[in-house]
Amino acid sequence: MSTGPEEQEEVWLVVEFDAAEGRFGELRALLEDVRLEVGDNPDCLAFSLFAPAATPGVIIAFEGWRNETVRQTHLSDASVARFSAAAPQVLAGPLRKSEWRPL
Repeated sequence: MSTGPEEQEEVWLVVEFDAAEGRFGELRALLEDVRLEVGDNPDCLAFSLFAPAATPGVIIAFEGWRNETVRQTHLSDASVARFSAAAPQVLAGPLRKSEWRPL
C-alpha cells in the first residue's frame, strides 16, 4: 500500500492551552503525563512544554512527529485520553493549534 506525500513528511505542531481559573497545576500535570508517555515513542521527534513569561495560565506544547500517521496514532494514547476527559474542567476554552511542515 502506498502512502501519500503528506504521510511521509514530518509534522510539527504548536498547541496553546489556556488553563481555567485555578486549574493551571492540573493542566500542567496532565500535559506532563502526555510528554512522559510520548518520550518513549521513537516516532516522536520532540514534545516540549513552555509557559510564556508574559502570559500566566498558558501552556504551549511544541510537538514533532515523523509523519501524520504516527501523530494520529498518538492521539489514542492513554495519556491523551486522560487529558481529553479532563479538558472541559481544566481548560478555559478551546485549544489553539497550528501545524507546520519542513520546507
